[in-house]
Formats: sequence, structure tokens, C-alpha cells
Amino acid sequence: MSHSDTGTVLHADEAAVVLDRAGHYQLYIPDQPDSREVSDRLLALTAVFIRLDQDPEFFQEQIEWMESHKG
Repeated sequence: MSHSDTGTVLHADEAAVVLDRAGHYQLYIPDQPDSREVSDRLLALTAVFIRLDQDPEFFQEQIEWMESHKG
């Protein structure tokens, strides 16, 4: 990832979750050929992203967990 005055650029092999000012978020993942194995970390990131979007109970559990771990 690199930063400049005009924004942040993800490299072709990087993934990111982006949250905009309106509270909408998107998952950006690298294009991969079908023959390339997807890493466990990318699978986990994608799974969490989907559950946060589709499972209100999971979402609330994550908020509560973070609230209980604030320093």
C-alpha cells in the first residue's frame, strides 16, 4: 500500500476494507487466477466482512467485544 496527497493505492496483491464517511464499507480483494490458492487470511477477512454485513447479531457481538476491550 502506498499513500499520496490524492489518496491510498492498494498494490495488486493487497486486500482492504474501506469505510466511507457515510458509514458504507466495501471489501477490495486482489484478482487471482482460478489456479491460485486463496490464503486463509483472505478467506477469514472475507468471512468476517460478509457476516458483519448479513448477521446483525454477529455485528452487535463485535461491537460489544470492542467496547469491553477499550483501553
